[in-house]
Amino acid sequence: LGSVDISSDIFSVGYIVACGRFVELKQFDYLITAFSRTLFITSDFYLILIGDGPLLEAAKKLALELGVSSRVIFTGKVNNPIPYFQHAQLGVISSKIEGFPNVLIEMMGAGIKNILTTPCTEAVKYIPNLTVTENVSLKALEEGLKNIDIIGSDFSVNYVDTVKNNYTAESF
Repeated sequence: LGSVDISSDIFSVGYIVACGRFVELKQFDYLITAFSRTLFITSDFYLILIGDGPLLEAAKKLALELGVSSRVIFTGKVNNPIPYFQHAQLGVISSKIEGFPNVLIEMMGAGIKNILTTPCTEAVKYIPNLTVTENVSLKALEEGLKNIDIIGSDFSVNYVDTVKNNYTAESF
């Protein structure tokens, strides 16, 4: 395990992406555990986690303990996560609480196909085409991963339009 350079080959297989600091608030441990318990592990899907932080090594250890280390890729900090978002089948926000998850706007603006998020802020409930889990628990995140239409849904055009119409520098 460790930070890896991802070649363009990863873009040809299915993957889920999350991005942020490895801190308790982001609940990457929940995401890794939920991923390990879903059908994604029996398919060709990978989980790509972008970021760095004090809990990175614990997250790597958890992936190893759960037997998913070959399917979970830790990139470390990357300067430009946009290509990862553009090619992902699903972006996940697993946070416990957020003021507003800026990575959500980055994912949407990049044209990610689908997004699953916890109700980490009231604002996510009002953004069209997001799948919002029932709560911020591990069980809710696992249910969200099991129930989302990861293959058939593509909201990329809707997401880009939402960002253009609602989240420009002028609107802020």
